[in-house]
Parts: sequence; C-alpha cells; structure tokens
Amino acid sequence: MTAHRVADARTTRALHDDIRDAAAELADPARRLLLRDDGSTTAHRAAPLLDQLAAARQHGATRSGTRRGPATAPVALEVVDLLARIEVESSAWCRYLTEQVPPADLRQRVHTIARAAGALTELDDLVPIHRFLSDWVRSILAVLDPPRRLHLAAACPVCEVRTVYRTDPTTGEAVLQPALWVDGTTGCTCLSCGHQWPTTHLEHLAAVLGCEPLDASATHQSGH
Repeated sequence: MTAHRVADARTTRALHDDIRDAAAELADPARRLLLRDDGSTTAHRAAPLLDQLAAARQHGATRSGTRRGPATAPVALEVVDLLARIEVESSAWCRYLTEQVPPADLRQRVHTIARAAGALTELDDLVPIHRFLSDWVRSILAVLDPPRRLHLAAACPVCEVRTVYRTDPTTGEAVLQPALWVDGTTGCTCLSCGHQWPTTHLEHLAAVLGCEPLDASATHQSGH
C-alpha cells in the first residue's frame, strides 16, 4: 500500500491559507484601492474572477451575431473553453471531496472545495487542490488580461519552422502566424514544436538566432 504523506503543521496551514486565498480570488468580490491623479485613493469593489469570466462570455455572446449577420467581435473561444473546463474540474473535485451532488453555482463549488480542503492534512490531497485552484486563477487572468507578446521573424532553432497556422480565438479561423513568440512571463515559445526558452535564457536564444538581445520586460509596455 502507498503511504499517505501527512504535512507538518506549518505546511498544512500554508496550504490551507493559499487554498482559501485562491478560492477568494475566484469566488469573492474584492476591495481595491485606486490611485487618482491628485494622489488620493478611492475604494473600488471588483467582481470575483469567475464573475468577470462569465461577464466576458456574456459580453461576447451578446455581440456574436445580429439579424444582419455575424458580429465583428464574437465571443472569444478561450473564455468558453476555460469556463467549460472549470465547470468540469470543479464538479469532479466537489464529488470527490464531499461524495455529494455539486452545487449548481460555480462560486459555491469553489467554496465547497475550499471548505473540504480545510479538513484535510495529507499532501497528496492538499497539493492537487491548491494546484487546480491556482491554475484556474492564472488561466482566468491570462484570458482577461493576457501578457503582451512580441513575435520573432526567425525560424525556431529546434524545429526550423518559421510560420504556423493557428486558430484565431476571436474568429475561429486559421491564420498564418510567426512560430516564435516572446512574453515577459513564459519567455519564448515555439508554436510549432512547443519548445520553450525561459526568460533567463532569452539572451542565449538571441545569440543563437543572431538577433538583438531579447528583453522580455518590453512585452509589458508594447506588443507586436
């Protein structure tokens, strides 16, 4: 039999806190302080990430078509796909943790998962729950506020592919794109073979490609 790994008290508390924090980001409204031009601050109530994602889907759905024909900005496929994935995964976690029918409301499911996790002490249970919740947070933020990216007009040094056809998430149509893309989060990724160079390796990649040193921080200000 496989031995269950029980975390020490400090690790358990940290995982419980991280799980609660991730669940709160997903399902609870947040109070944000906005800085005004005059230096003063004002409180702003931000919707939960799941509500923001649902609103993005609804916003796209209301513009996806009219009597005159398709709209110019249909609902983004990433939003629909991500919501569907979270629906399936959250339902599975609720069933696994409670052995009951999951709540219909997605936010309630997240709270159900977090409450159930609060009673667990084994790493084999807590770590996957934390990983899933954190991944939902990251994925939603990436869809709602994606990092700006730069493309490289060079062939991938691994697969030697320069351009690829990819599905445009806003139209569903295949479009020709450069294979190499850089952003400040993941570094450089080849859309053809999937090879990745982390941000710490961008200078070496630039030398291999024979181009100017790649500054990933530039993707935070401007994209191409």
